[in-house]
Amino acid sequence: MNNENVKILESNVNNSIDNKEEKMKVLIADDAEIIAKTIKNVLTEDDRLEILEIANNGTEEYEKIIELKPDLVITDNQMPGLNGIDVIEKIYNSDIQDKPTFIMITGDAFNPELRNKANEFNVFRIIRKPIDDELLKEAIEEFIIEKENEKQVDNSEKAMIEIKEIEKEKSLWKRILKFFGIIKNTN
Repeated sequence: MNNENVKILESNVNNSIDNKEEKMKVLIADDAEIIAKTIKNVLTEDDRLEILEIANNGTEEYEKIIELKPDLVITDNQMPGLNGIDVIEKIYNSDIQDKPTFIMITGDAFNPELRNKANEFNVFRIIRKPIDDELLKEAIEEFIIEKENEKQVDNSEKAMIEIKEIEKEKSLWKRILKFFGIIKNTN
């Protein structure tokens, strides 16, 4: 890779770092108002997060996921209508392009059947009720770090594609200039 390409790559990486990061959009789903408010209070402390809404049951949660397209859903498992794992399964098996990440809050966190289903549908973390604020904050931090790493990889891949396009364009111009005799044939 020549110096010009390195500069382009560095510029793209720096631009992605310098740009203000978008806030991660979060949907909370819990039928217990006190728990939903507790989760919201914990999340409000982190200015990298935008709390979209609180869904009071699984059916509402599913509809809000479709409508609001959150990055992260913090869901109770036992709710009226659909339970949390049913919503997750429904989203997982849907044709939604950008599926949200799920953190499940449940009093049944050690249930092997629930854990197996959660693993099957790529649940990011299961947190046992009563909620430990520090565990929730830790899970959120890990989620944000993972998403930021994904963005950096995406930006690096985009930069490499741009460099390849520039190389193709340079090669084409060299051939044109050689054809017209503007530059000599040098290998």
